[in-house]
Amino acid sequence: CENSINIKPQSQILMDENNAKESYKKLIDYGFCVGYIRPPTVSIPALRITLRIENSTKDFKALLSTLI
Repeated sequence: CENSINIKPQSQILMDENNAKESYKKLIDYGFCVGYIRPPTVSIPALRITLRIENSTKDFKALLSTLI
């Protein structure tokens, strides 16, 4: 998750009790900047998702379809 233009990335946390690990692997394969947060740090597994400036609308749709 490099930041080549010195802008602090904003991320979203998605709590995903059922398939966080699988979603994490798929999103990494798509090239998204994703962190997998798991117990004991949190009680429910979660994904930290950061969109980058080079992510297109098509990429965003791929992200959503992976999570649905």
